[in-house]
Amino acid sequence: MEFLLVLCFLLGANSYTFVEYEMGLTEFPPVPSNSLKVNVSMNAITYLGPNIMFNCAHLSEFVAKNNLIHDVDPLAFNGTVISALYMTNNKLTTVPTLRVIADTLEFLGLIGNQIDDLTALRDLTKLVKVFLGRNMVSTVDPNVFDKLIHLENIYLTMNRITTLNWATSLTPPVTFNFNLKGNPVLEYCTCYLLHILQSLHSKVNIVGTCMNPSGNEISTGDFVAAAVCSATEYSQKDPE
Repeated sequence: MEFLLVLCFLLGANSYTFVEYEMGLTEFPPVPSNSLKVNVSMNAITYLGPNIMFNCAHLSEFVAKNNLIHDVDPLAFNGTVISALYMTNNKLTTVPTLRVIADTLEFLGLIGNQIDDLTALRDLTKLVKVFLGRNMVSTVDPNVFDKLIHLENIYLTMNRITTLNWATSLTPPVTFNFNLKGNPVLEYCTCYLLHILQSLHSKVNIVGTCMNPSGNEISTGDFVAAAVCSATEYSQKDPE
């Protein structure tokens, strides 16, 4: 069973639509060329092929949450001007190659996939926020962020990151806020963790919580502010 909702509205002399498909789709459907937003959430789509919305020159938002998408063709969004793209709860193992919308994409939501490779982020030079919680990221290549001069927030909550060594080489032009809550690296508030946090560039901000020696959960900001470790304790590295 397929449900299609089309909302039409006028903007100046032009007519645009918001399109929403629900229930039963296994392949991506045709969409109206005047679509501004397309929502295909809650279906069973597995693949987004090339040029599926090539005629949608005004499309600015694409939502495909709760599908079975495991592959996105590099030309899938060719011809669009998507600024917000959300594919929460799918089967992706890498960040999709999105060069065709690199000039417009500002918000990327990929929560709840199986992603362990962030390489394709490096092309998204207009990106402001990226949501990557509940994936399988264990390592981060700092070079991915070299050209992301507009990036402000990177949500990597509930992943598998075990070290912050990658963050020590970052020198971003704007403040990068990394939310790492729920990663092994922030499990305990150790002195070596404090040493790493204090050695980061002033525009690199690690957000999260860890357990202090008494077993209480505290924020990384409060942990750094407390600064309770000796120089000897700083040098005692944690296992990675």
